[in-house]
Amino acid sequence: MTTSSAFSIRVAIISVVAAGSLPFAGPASTRSRPVWQRSDVLSFAWSSDGQKFATGMKDGRVVVWDANRLVALQQLRLHNSWVSDVGWSQDDRLLVATSYDGTISVWDVGESRIRYRLSDHTDFVYSLAWNPQQSNVAATSADDKTVRVWDLATAKSTATLQHEKVVEQMGWSADGGFLATYVSGGKTVLLWRNGSDQVFARLGNHRWRVTDIRWSPVGSLLAVGGFDFVELWEGPRAERLTTLRHNEITRDIEWSSDGRRMAASTGAGTVLVWGIDPASGEARLQRRMRPDAAAGDEFRPILAVAWASSGEWLAACRLSRTYIWDTRTWIKQTFNETGGPNLSWRPSGSRLAVWGDARGRASIWDVTTDLPPD
Repeated sequence: MTTSSAFSIRVAIISVVAAGSLPFAGPASTRSRPVWQRSDVLSFAWSSDGQKFATGMKDGRVVVWDANRLVALQQLRLHNSWVSDVGWSQDDRLLVATSYDGTISVWDVGESRIRYRLSDHTDFVYSLAWNPQQSNVAATSADDKTVRVWDLATAKSTATLQHEKVVEQMGWSADGGFLATYVSGGKTVLLWRNGSDQVFARLGNHRWRVTDIRWSPVGSLLAVGGFDFVELWEGPRAERLTTLRHNEITRDIEWSSDGRRMAASTGAGTVLVWGIDPASGEARLQRRMRPDAAAGDEFRPILAVAWASSGEWLAACRLSRTYIWDTRTWIKQTFNETGGPNLSWRPSGSRLAVWGDARGRASIWDVTTDLPPD
């Protein structure tokens, strides 16, 4: 998840009863202790090489951690209010933090100093999205109803993308050529060319609001989630290729790293997995899983899903519980007393970060660690 982490603070959770017909994943085990856990965490990001991670805190600090030893390396007092999002550049030379104090901090990792503090936004800054092909280009969204695209080599805002409402989510295409956005309650996805402040295309005019967008990590497919569907678009051509109906509110969409599988979570407590042809956009439903159906949690929303980079594991979470499936056997592990709207796997690793629950906790689980069952 996903997805833009800062907006989980603001987005209401909705649920709806739904039905399905494919088999559920079975046998399961239950595990109970994370290898690392902290409170008052609002945002989280692994470094690109997976050797560090950063946490954005409620008190304005950004803490940098050693991802192997799980100890704090630096405590950076960068802001005067909540740190809504954090993110590393692709080369890990820059660490950027956005804040409810309306500013953006750009930390030079090698020189251990603030390179820039950006204050062009005029209200709370919510989220950050790095261009996957340009290590100095990033976009930020704020309560001033704009997205700003930055050249962080020069600290210049190269484009200001005006919207009618606050942007709920944004994301770059795999080649870095397009930025997709949609606003809170919006029924249309906007496409913007990198460097332009003019709308390139408007995708769909849906009856109900858009709930998620996610570019494939390969090629140019864009997944758009809504009230009861996931659509696949060929982004640069602004062409709808496929509409996948599932009769449940889409909460989160995630692609596998090879772009050949796509998972979605729903407000009715279901995780759906499709096989995707990256060339044609054709899709086939492979799995439909409703974890904890026997425990009475089957209709509580699944807030987020995330694939491990190897494709071996798929994770999903509720507010107070996290699930991990081994995708070779579809055996499920359940991690109790931790959850939230945000999931992120360590790059090329077996550790999963979960954050954003009601207590502001962040936890890291290691799927290869032998933890005692409840």
